[in-house]
Amino acid sequence: MILVAALGFSLGAVSPAVALDGPEIPWVRDVSLNVGESQVIYGYRGDCGQAPVLSSVRVPATKTGKISFGKKGWRNSNSCGGETPAMQLVFTATQKGREQIKIQGDTIKINVK
Repeated sequence: MILVAALGFSLGAVSPAVALDGPEIPWVRDVSLNVGESQVIYGYRGDCGQAPVLSSVRVPATKTGKISFGKKGWRNSNSCGGETPAMQLVFTATQKGREQIKIQGDTIKINVK
C-alpha cells in the first residue's frame, strides 16, 4: 500500500492523506493487439482522492473490441496533481481495425490485427 500525504507544502500529490491500494495503472496511448488478446489500457479515476464509483464510469463504445473493468489500483493524474485511486479498464480485441477513443479526455489509439 502507498500512502500519500500533504505535509504543509505541495508534493504534487493528492491531499489530504489517501491510501492507494493495488498496482499503478498505466495509460496506454497506442494499443496494438491481435483478435482475442486483452490489455489494461487505462486507469479510470473518480473524484480526486476517491475511488471511482462503478455505476458512474462512462466508457466509449468501440468498433474493434470491448472494454471491461479490471482491478483496483492507482494512477498519476495531472488533473488531481498526482496519485489518485483508479480502476483498470481492460480492452479485449474482437475485430480487426483501427480506431481512436477518448476516456476522461485522454486519447487512446487502437489497432487490432
